[in-house]
This record gives sequence, C-alpha cells and structure tokens, in this order.
Amino acid sequence: MLSNNASLVYGILLSAGPRTAADLVARAGLSQPVLSRALNEIAQHTGRLATHRQGRSIVYAITRAVRSLPVLIPVYQVSPAGGASLMGTLTALEGGGYLIGAAKGESELFEGLPWFLQDMRPQGYIGRSFRDAYAQGLGLSENLAEWSDDDVIYALSEFGEDCPGNLIVGDKALQRFLAVDDGEAISANNLASRYDRMADAAVQGGIPGPSAGGEHPKFLLHDGERAVIVKFSPLQDGTPAATRWKDLLVAEHVASMTLRSGGVEVPDNRIIISAKRCYLESARFDRAGAKGRIATVTFEAIDDGFIGARRSWGASASVLRARGMITPLCEAQIKLLEWFGRCIANTDMHFGNLSFFWSRLEGAVSLNLAPIYDMLPMLYAPEKSEIVERMFKPPRAGEAGAALELAHQFWTDLALRKDVSEVFRKIAAANAALLNSQ
Repeated sequence: MLSNNASLVYGILLSAGPRTAADLVARAGLSQPVLSRALNEIAQHTGRLATHRQGRSIVYAITRAVRSLPVLIPVYQVSPAGGASLMGTLTALEGGGYLIGAAKGESELFEGLPWFLQDMRPQGYIGRSFRDAYAQGLGLSENLAEWSDDDVIYALSEFGEDCPGNLIVGDKALQRFLAVDDGEAISANNLASRYDRMADAAVQGGIPGPSAGGEHPKFLLHDGERAVIVKFSPLQDGTPAATRWKDLLVAEHVASMTLRSGGVEVPDNRIIISAKRCYLESARFDRAGAKGRIATVTFEAIDDGFIGARRSWGASASVLRARGMITPLCEAQIKLLEWFGRCIANTDMHFGNLSFFWSRLEGAVSLNLAPIYDMLPMLYAPEKSEIVERMFKPPRAGEAGAALELAHQFWTDLALRKDVSEVFRKIAAANAALLNSQ
C-alpha cells in the first residue's frame, strides 16, 4: 500500500498525465526530497512508473496496458531485404500520451499516436474494407472516425501486417507478416480478367487491408516479385460519369509520364483496360522484392508531427528546409509539383497525396521526396454520378515558372490519347491552347 505522499503523486500522474519533477512539486506541494521518495515508492510498489528525459528535465508518467497487449508493445521495422528487427517499444500512458523507447537511442514522448505510425491508421477506401472485415471481431466501432489511438494500436497489433511503410506493431502482426507467402505470379494473358475479379471483390468489401489511404476505389496485389496498388474505374457502362473516371485514370498515367520526362521520380505504372473496367496499376514504392519494405511517411503525418499548419505544400516545404529536414533541391521540387498540379487542374493536392522516404539518426529526422502519385486533373471529377461543367483558370505564367511547360506537355499528350473519350480530348486540347496563350 502506498503512503499518503506516494498516493498523492500517483493520483496526479494518473489524471494529469506525464509531468516533470518541478510540476509535481508545484502540484503536490511537496519538497524535492519528499517527491523523490514518493516516486521511488511508486516505482517499487506498482512497477508502472516510466521516465523520459526531456532536455535537462525528467518527465514521469504511469504506464497502462492497451487492452490485452503487453505494456511494452514491440514495434518492428522491416528492411528492404525483408528482415525484421526491433525498432523500439510503444507504451501507453495514463492521462494521455505514448512513450517510444528506442531499441537504440533515447525515448520519445508523444501526445498522441507517433507521427511515424499515423499513416498505418486504417483509412479511405481500403481502410473501410479492413473495418468491415475486422471491426466487429475486435469490438471496435463501425465508424473509423471514432477509433481512438488505442483502438488503432490494437487493430494494427492484430491485423496490421501490410501497412504503408516498413513498420509493424506487435508480435501477432509480425508473425502474420512472416507467415505470408510470396504471392501468386500473374501472367500477362490473364491479368485483365484477374483484375476484374479483384475489383468486383473490392467493391463488395472482400479484400480487407489497412494500407493505402484515399477514397478512389483500389486494391493491393503482390505477385511474388512486385507489389502494386491498382486503382479502378466504375463499370464501363457508357454513362458519362463512368467514362470520365476512366479518362481521369488515363490522365493520371499521362501526368506521371510527363513528370518523369521532367526529371521527377514517379512509380512505374501502366493503364490496363478490360471489357469491364479501366485500371491504373502502379508499383508500390514502399515495397522491395518479395518481402522487403522501405520507410515512408506522408506529408500529412510530417506536417502534423512537426509543423501543424497544412497551409500549402510549398509553405510547409520551406519550414522543413529551414529545419534541415529536407534539402533546398527537395523544397524546389515540391514547389514545382505544386505549380504543376495547379496548371493541370488538380484541385485535390492535400497533404496525404505527397510522401517522403524517411530516416532518423541521433534523433534528427531526414526526408527525401518519394515518387509522385495521385497527380491528375480532379477539377473534372464527377460530382457523385453527374458531370458538372467547370471552368479551368490556370495560374499566371510568371507564377508557374517551369511547371507551365510541363503542364502544356501534359494537356497536349492527353489530347492525343486514343483511350480517352472525345469529350475529354477536347477539354485537354482547349487547356493546352489556354496555357500556350499565357
């Protein structure tokens, strides 16, 4: 049984969360020696006292378990070669927050789910399939927005073996990763029909998986040698909306090829058209070989973790460059991409649509731009099931700089595509002429 002083301090930590010694002295009205004895007593009798050095101060907290998980939840990292090693441990804290104890290095304290785990949260089109498959069995809400950070950690520890990036939370998810086979090779002559079956299953919620955010219908596939993400159109039934989504998938492919011609790295991708649907197949840049993985993080997670503004890609890139997290060249490329997007009528350049490769050395985070994805003229996306006429207003030539020339190439190339509808080819040609007049 704890003494009165130890019980007082213990109660403060339970309700107020992690606190420094100075804060505890002020809150409890105890002297520093008395506080030290109380903390030692808590550590000895409860085994739940955690410490974290923050500058010159030490932060104290009380640990707690997330459901049936161990207090120290292992977090593993998978190498490009496919081997798994312990990155550190994740510990939930009473009163809020999580402590990451690195396998090599110092601990880190976070108010919520650490930034490098945020992209693993089930989300978007595929995340809803994950919810449909597992939420009820895990005792979680059918509304992903209601999942707490603890809920996410628990779900990932059970079924999070195939999340974006290279991290795996918990031993059970690690065992599921190790047990996954290399996948079934798919020959070129049955690819379209295989994709048709997978798209049908995805529409019906039959392909669960927490990976890949975003609302566009998609599924993931690993065929033994390569991992791909496949976006697909609605059934091509001749309706204007279905045709427009096919046009936009082709436009995304053309934008990708345009950026590659301008020296920007993009995933290998291609258009596949079956009798039923159009598919945009793109290589996953967070995967390597049969089981290898590469550390990636979205701009969204980085901005939330280090900036907290999400004003624009360019504005946040300038902050990251000033902090030494990206190079001036990377900053310039992000700004070029932002202007290119504006010049091709991309109205959906949110922070989840740009990613980085990341590494950390002695606490310092370094970022390198990952291949570019989801770059397409979303201004022309159908509104529900209807085509809405919208006016494209490109930025002025002086503002867009080099992006204007790339965008003109994009619209020109798109206007010549035979797999694009006549209506959209005319839109592309008109936009090319509009940029040419800038």
